[in-house]
Amino acid sequence: MKTLAGKDAKLESSDDGVSFVGDMGAAVTKWTTDEMKNPSVSSGPYKFVSYENGQVKLEINENFAGDPRGDKPSIKNIVLKEINSSTDMDTLIKGEIDILNDAIEGDKIQKGLEEKKLQSVNFDRNGYGTFAYKCNFGPTKEAEVRRALNFIIDKDELVKNVTGGYGTTLNSEYSTAQWVYTKAKSDLEKSLKYNYAFSLDKANEQLDQSSYRFEKDGKTPFDAEKAAKGEKDYYRYNSKGEILQINHLGTENNAVTDNLELMLTQNAPKVGIKFTLTRTDFDGLMQNYYFDTQLKESEKIYHTFNLGSNYSDAPDPYYASFSSDYVNTTANAYRIADKKLDALMQDLRHTVATDRDGFLKKWIAYEQYYNELLPMAPLYANTYYCFADKDLEGFAPNSFQSIYQTISALSWK
Repeated sequence: MKTLAGKDAKLESSDDGVSFVGDMGAAVTKWTTDEMKNPSVSSGPYKFVSYENGQVKLEINENFAGDPRGDKPSIKNIVLKEINSSTDMDTLIKGEIDILNDAIEGDKIQKGLEEKKLQSVNFDRNGYGTFAYKCNFGPTKEAEVRRALNFIIDKDELVKNVTGGYGTTLNSEYSTAQWVYTKAKSDLEKSLKYNYAFSLDKANEQLDQSSYRFEKDGKTPFDAEKAAKGEKDYYRYNSKGEILQINHLGTENNAVTDNLELMLTQNAPKVGIKFTLTRTDFDGLMQNYYFDTQLKESEKIYHTFNLGSNYSDAPDPYYASFSSDYVNTTANAYRIADKKLDALMQDLRHTVATDRDGFLKKWIAYEQYYNELLPMAPLYANTYYCFADKDLEGFAPNSFQSIYQTISALSWK
């Protein structure tokens, strides 16, 4: 079998495998300058038509054989639009779009539920909102600092403000939709060393065990009472005279960023942390989060980020940015390299598929250690609400299948 890869270039398949024949440079150029932005071949229920002005236009792929349920699409054309998150519900209600996926904000959810022209589906998100650390430079190299930062975020207040109560706080790396969590919830929570409820005292306990336990001279022990009383510019330092400063990068028009700014600007100085927050667009955040290895040491500025993450169907933290095998790649953006964590992940993923009890036991062991190491702080798990025009039939996303995976079942009344 031969597949055209570019002008005068082909992939040749044989019993010996697949080999590339032709001008590799021309094929790469064609891909990066042409196919990547305007693909001539598409897979799945819909094929690409165009991308202009923040809109992707798709049409039915006549060669699509059907999804796992045997469904084939019936809606001829679909448009994906970039919508301002602060006005997306109003856009849906006005009929300018037909589907609004994965709403998490309480006021937005309530508004959608009260609108008679809409239908809704809700489910536990198979993921969480996160406070992500860079574990390879600056103060966040130290687990004590990472734990302290988690203690000074009032997650109960964050859940209330961001999700309107449609969520819950987390103490380790899991989602409330996972079967392992629903099976072992009570045992897991009892077994975790740290309950990261808001506590300035516990934050100070952690920081007193870190290298940042001194005043500016690098010798005098830090006095938590002075910081609690609001003494100006009274911060923690290490023995080298380096200040405990955390630089956070968040996105614009983001309720989580807004709440973290209020909480950490207020609480960080009370435990001796100098906190700064910068806002950028999502692309800017991704550049600093995923591609920091391309920066010079002097250009590495940000220690923390607020993000979100979703799981695949089966829990496998090896591919969730925590494996040291990928520490300098985008597959491990936290830059964590920990041998014990690696061993726990490998033990988990090599469990015999039929050994559910064994898998569950190993998963709890992984969560217990993760709760202490904390390369990333899960902030909250929330309930997703998806809304659509009431005349759209077959609208049934769930915790493990997004609207994009169930799109073939959609049809208009």
